[in-house]
Amino acid sequence: MVRLDQGQLAEPSGQLHLDFEAESAEPVARTSPAIRTSEEWWEQGCAYEDAGQLHEAAEAYREALYVGGPDAKICFNLANVLYALGHLGQAAERFRQAVELKHQFAEAWNNLGNVLLELGQTEDALKAYRCAIAASPDYADVHYNLADLLDTMSGPREARKHWRGVPAFGAGRRVGQLRSGEIGELARASVRSKFCN
Repeated sequence: MVRLDQGQLAEPSGQLHLDFEAESAEPVARTSPAIRTSEEWWEQGCAYEDAGQLHEAAEAYREALYVGGPDAKICFNLANVLYALGHLGQAAERFRQAVELKHQFAEAWNNLGNVLLELGQTEDALKAYRCAIAASPDYADVHYNLADLLDTMSGPREARKHWRGVPAFGAGRRVGQLRSGEIGELARASVRSKFCN
């Protein structure tokens, strides 16, 4: 720690501390460092997010964007946090910004589709899922999401191609051996067992 001109104690990062041994009993306000880079704000946002402090993570990601300008990965993380906080409209806008900055960002397209689907914008969700597949044809999560949506919209026939893109749902059976509608249930069960056990 260092002592500033006004007698305050500060860490090298700029964090101020109370000095209980100082002559004045006046409390010293705590402040965050005055200058941070976009990367530092990004790292701080990730740390907050990992700790489950989503509001703080959102603010750190916003600061990163403010300091460094538009960045697809920061927009993506901010959108994910906003989604987790239940701010679906804001999340959709940040996912859109991420794909505008990096058009081949399959994960952002997929998550945009998920948010749009929750907002009731089915046709736009369908377009987002298709953009995700165009960006990454082997991305299993988007095949699952698109197949599930197509299954509910137009039935298993149109969804079948995308169920094939979901790994480990065949249990030794080829897609052609499954009855209509069985593909979707088997794929859903496989995904549930993978992520819920």
